[in-house]
Amino acid sequence: MFTNKLNISSIVILLLISCNTIIAGNTNTVSYRYSPSLTGNADVIITQKPKYKWNIQLPDTINSCPIINNEKMFVGCNNKTLYCLDSTNGKTIWTFTTDGGIEASPAIHNNIVLACSAEGTLYALDKNDGTLLWKFTTGAKIAGAANIFIDTENNTAFTLIGSYDNNIYCINISDGKLKWKYEADNYINSMISIYNTTAITGSCDGFLYFIDIRTGELNKKIDCETYIPGWAAVNNDICFVGNYDGSFFAYDTKTYTLKWVQKATESPFMEGPAVNETMVIVSDNDGKINALDINNGNVKWSFSIDNKRLFAPCIAGQYILTSSENGNLYIININDGTIFWKYLIGDILSTPVFVNSKYIMVADSGGRVYCFSF
Repeated sequence: MFTNKLNISSIVILLLISCNTIIAGNTNTVSYRYSPSLTGNADVIITQKPKYKWNIQLPDTINSCPIINNEKMFVGCNNKTLYCLDSTNGKTIWTFTTDGGIEASPAIHNNIVLACSAEGTLYALDKNDGTLLWKFTTGAKIAGAANIFIDTENNTAFTLIGSYDNNIYCINISDGKLKWKYEADNYINSMISIYNTTAITGSCDGFLYFIDIRTGELNKKIDCETYIPGWAAVNNDICFVGNYDGSFFAYDTKTYTLKWVQKATESPFMEGPAVNETMVIVSDNDGKINALDINNGNVKWSFSIDNKRLFAPCIAGQYILTSSENGNLYIININDGTIFWKYLIGDILSTPVFVNSKYIMVADSGGRVYCFSF
């Protein structure tokens, strides 16, 4: 019997609430940030509170946010294994063993699953049976998920990844061949944002990089004062990114000028924001979510939970979804920060929430996966 309070040492939570995630207009591309520009906007309308569906225990810690595509759920585990599970019941469909733990969320393009290992290898697998199609090895750890760029002129898909070898890589998804790489001055810790034909990423060197995806050449780099561990999100030509000292910036992607900066916290921004047309929603490392006015950075409201980390929020219509190291899942009203629904799992959660039209998903440090449905 499942209760609302669990005394379990390990939990991976699955929350699934909408239809398939869409990237670059392609309904067969799925990412846990929902768009190439990493807006975290799930294009989902929540009309009712979710209900528990199932759970399953995996062998090790999960830091990789689960994703779902066509009733298949994909999640990486620190036991060096990528799992494909049936999202209706949690049963294993196939597994694939990598050369290291999987911290980054997988991504999907058509019938290809892209998985990154902490040992620095990108794997392309057949979505249906887990067969290895190709692999690409970098010089160090890959901490951020792969992103996908569709070259519409040449009808070619590329994946972009960053590595702790300081490089950003652009790789052809069909054969795994390198198109280009660009070397920053320190680690790339996050997922690479894609806006039109520009790749945007922060680095642990404190700079924000704008790179032409077609050529691999640097367009601009901007000094953001200190480490940038989280991704940048872009909406309507404005790039939003936070740094390790708690400063949050908005830059114009056409002129590379600073639009505004907000210093609402002293805590690091370890992940990137979620963005809609009016607000930027960002969580710091000390258990607080700030809703910022997209035009000037002013704080509209704050949501704070007992100094426990809240993982990167996503937006689903009038609600925000997030998970906390205090063991709770939250659905929060985007207009005022009040709680619409919360669920106590009872252990430390370790991944952001993924949502689609049917389910919600998340994971904890002990390796148990939970599924909720609407």
